[in-house]
Amino acid sequence: RFVSANACITPLYLVDGALVLTVEGIGSQKRFHPIQERLSSGNATQCGFCSPGFVMAAYALLRNNPSPSADEIRGALVGNLCRCTGYRPILEAQDSSSENAPEIASGLVNYEQMQKFDESAEIIFPPKLIVDNNPDSLIIKGKRVTLHSPKRWRSLRRHSNLCLRSTNPYQPE
Repeated sequence: RFVSANACITPLYLVDGALVLTVEGIGSQKRFHPIQERLSSGNATQCGFCSPGFVMAAYALLRNNPSPSADEIRGALVGNLCRCTGYRPILEAQDSSSENAPEIASGLVNYEQMQKFDESAEIIFPPKLIVDNNPDSLIIKGKRVTLHSPKRWRSLRRHSNLCLRSTNPYQPE
């Protein structure tokens, strides 16, 4: 299952063990991804600041549901803000990716000539590149705080300071 997330407010521990795919990881140097092509050719981007968010929100939606309704498309794009183009060209570009969406209102862009989204053609993260250095827990050490994200109960018990603090949160470090 693919989930679109705002990278600037997503804590690192929430993506532990997950494949993190960014806008740079779709498409190629030779050709835009179909979602990127539709936004670009449909005049749905100006400054480009919001484009990665719209691209990845649409990507996650189409990977999970290749034929979303217009309401599902709008729901997936909630939280992405654009101050340059307005939302009509962005919605038209995204609507053009789905067979269930309504007809394109303006008719200014011929989306039929653009490549279609094909999830079977997507590159999947190569399994041999997946590395799990610590299978029992994720430990992130900062200057003042150490974050423990155990994957198993026994790994929680290994961190005695963590166990002591859970029984007495006011214990000095």
